[in-house]
Amino acid sequence: MSHQVRPSAEKIIKHDAYRDFQAKEGIPVITGFAVDDLNTVEVKPWARLNCLGTYINLDGTGDTNDAYVAEIPPGKKMAPEKHIFEKNIFVLSGRGATLVGDHPRSQTSFEWKKGSVFSIPINVSHQHLNGSGSEPARFVAVTTAPL
Repeated sequence: MSHQVRPSAEKIIKHDAYRDFQAKEGIPVITGFAVDDLNTVEVKPWARLNCLGTYINLDGTGDTNDAYVAEIPPGKKMAPEKHIFEKNIFVLSGRGATLVGDHPRSQTSFEWKKGSVFSIPINVSHQHLNGSGSEPARFVAVTTAPL
């Protein structure tokens, strides 16, 4: 049995709903194998989360995780969110607090600062607040969102 090989391969275009979603967010998307300094990546207004941000899609992750950098302006807070993916956060600069819980009466909060690491539980409402009135707070979040 013989197989024929096409002399020129057609480009296969993969439709990716997650990448389509990111494109509609209106913030930069950084790709490649590494980011030299997360403290200096460009962030732009991110309406959905009420902060500044940029997505990071590193090659070699096998689409099993993704990341973003978020920056909360002085004295501001991000929009509340709830999602069905894991999120781990490393604080790059600044300080603040996070409210966690689905109902105001049962919410808990914790404070964080530069160097803090924490996780957000799956499917629980949360909101990040900048604890300074004079300096921005910046963190990187690594998520399992592409899955």
